[in-house]
Formats: sequence, structure tokens, C-alpha cells
Amino acid sequence: MPKTYFFDNVKRFFLLNKTLLIWICVVILLGITTGIFCALKSNVELSLCNLQDFTLRNLFLCHYSYFAYIFIKTIILVLLLGCIFLISFLGFGSFLLFGLMLYLSYLLGIDIVVIVSIFGLLKGILLAILGLFVWQIIIYFAIFIFGYKMICFNRQLKLYGNCLLHGYEFKVFLFFIILLSVIIIFQTIFIWLICKIFVF
Repeated sequence: MPKTYFFDNVKRFFLLNKTLLIWICVVILLGITTGIFCALKSNVELSLCNLQDFTLRNLFLCHYSYFAYIFIKTIILVLLLGCIFLISFLGFGSFLLFGLMLYLSYLLGIDIVVIVSIFGLLKGILLAILGLFVWQIIIYFAIFIFGYKMICFNRQLKLYGNCLLHGYEFKVFLFFIILLSVIIIFQTIFIWLICKIFVF
């Protein structure tokens, strides 16, 4: 498989699925907005225990080292990709994929409010945006593109069998594992830098 083949497919995906991407942005924005609204309207006093991302919660509570955070977060995302792969075999897999994006975005919205509330205005905003929001959005889009590709693969399997794929789905799965691992590493570096700069 040529090295540029996958990237050409990704580029083609963005060019040919602009409407789909707009819907994804709407779903993610709706989920984040709902999570922020629910967190702000909650009468519960916010603390680190309210973080929905338990890996991030344990990192801030010093239960995990940064290396442990990278490892556990990566394992969770690999398992999530595996679940999405299984979902892609279902006829209504695309609806479940949208539902998953909505739910994850909702949890992200809650975590943004919790982080800003706990760490103060400047450090909290930097952690929420540079340490969480930016990277999670990239992860969500990567997860959705993976799910979309798997659904397309399964449609091809039903129509033509496996003769046109030649194990390409495994290569895509491996690529996304590596991609998500790299994203988690960069996210962890940003969290570490912000926490080192703002020690208060």
C-alpha cells in the first residue's frame, strides 16, 4: 500500500463529506454545550472527583504518573476502537456512532467546567483548552473517521466480499492506534507543561 494512500483517502473523505462533518461539529457542539450547562446548573460543589474522565482525575489526584496516564488512556482508546469496530457490523452502527460522539462531548463539557472551577481562571482555562479540549476534539474526529471507514468496509464486504480490501482494515486500525497514542502523548506534555508553569 503506498504511503500516501491513506492520507489521500482522508483528504478525499473531508472533501466529499462536508455535510457529514458539519453534522459531527453540530453534535459535538451540542454535547459540549449541554455538559457545560448541566455542570453550571448543578448544585453540587465541584471537585476533582466530579471529573468524568477517570484517567485525568487520577492524574490530577496524583494516583497516576504521567506515564501511567499515557498507557491507561491509550489502552482505553484501543478498547474503544475495538467496540466501534464491532458496532460497525450493525445496520444502525452510524446512529450509535453519532450517539457516542454526543455522549463523549457531553462528558467533555462537564470536565471543562470542573477544571476551570478547580484550578482557577488562568490555569483552569489553559488546562481546559490546551490540555483537554483541543486534543479531545482531535480524538473525537479521529474516532469518527475510523468508525466511518469501518462502516464503509463492512458495506463493501457485503457487496463484494474481502477481495477488494486485502487486510486494509487492519492497517487502518493499527494506524489509528498509533495516531491516538501520539495525540495522548502530546496532550500529556501540554498538561505537564501547564502544571509546571502554574504551580499554584
